Amino acid sequence: MQVIALLALFMLCKGVNTVTLKRAQSGRGGFFQHMLFTFVFCIAQGLVLFLLPPYRALSFAPERLLLPFLFGSFYVVFMIFTVMALREGPTSLTTIIGSFNPLFPIIAGLLLWGDAMRWWQIAGLLLFCAALFLFNSGSYTEADAKKPITLKWIVLALLGLTFSGLAVICTRRYCDLYPGYIKEYLLVFCATGTLWTLPFVIWGWIGHRAELTLDRNMIVYSFATALAVDISNIIFMLYASAFDAAFYFPLMSVLGVASVMLAGRFILKERVSRRAIAGIVVSAAALALLAVK
Repeated sequence: MQVIALLALFMLCKGVNTVTLKRAQSGRGGFFQHMLFTFVFCIAQGLVLFLLPPYRALSFAPERLLLPFLFGSFYVVFMIFTVMALREGPTSLTTIIGSFNPLFPIIAGLLLWGDAMRWWQIAGLLLFCAALFLFNSGSYTEADAKKPITLKWIVLALLGLTFSGLAVICTRRYCDLYPGYIKEYLLVFCATGTLWTLPFVIWGWIGHRAELTLDRNMIVYSFATALAVDISNIIFMLYASAFDAAFYFPLMSVLGVASVMLAGRFILKERVSRRAIAGIVVSAAALALLAVK
């Protein structure tokens, strides 16, 4: 019952994150603006984390610093390549490619940590990939579809996916090794993200100040987004080592996508396409197969 309640809270936070993130960046674009938002967002995440449980003395042992540092570094590089890919090519296809990052910890588990998969779980994984495509292809727009697909865009999108996947691998490995130190992991990640984005913010402030916007709405929605993300990250990491990676990572991905769809439909008043509904059905079948031992 506790797991179900926390997963419901996870979905709620993902939905809230969708709304606040969209409003935080509404009418704001450009590379340096994205870096400024990431900088403010990382600071907000760190501050909010201190207000969330567990309330105990923090412990930053040297052996526990590398993985969150790598996670933060990979995340910033992922952000850079993704923003560049979004400017170069179609938004929806960039989103589709980026959504396949749950495959990375599964593959790493098979190659590095002795995980095993049955044939029906492999079939479930293929269905999960099909569901991701259906979810995201439902967001195509005519103007977006007319953007050219270039080799540069493909390289940028794949690089973004790679660094996003590497970040998720760091999270899974940390949860396996140090399950009791989630808060420390997220705080080091926030510090790393802040340090890596600071030079871009300074660069943008000196040479591209007209492109930067930092107002009250952005700060308020950044902190609201940080609260939702921090809670969802803590819940995600709580159970990351308790379930098989082949089931858990697709499950959380599908729950996240479903919550985004619900928030878009009922809060942002966005239409849910038939392909997205089909994606829900296919993902349910995929999770059923992945759950069978």
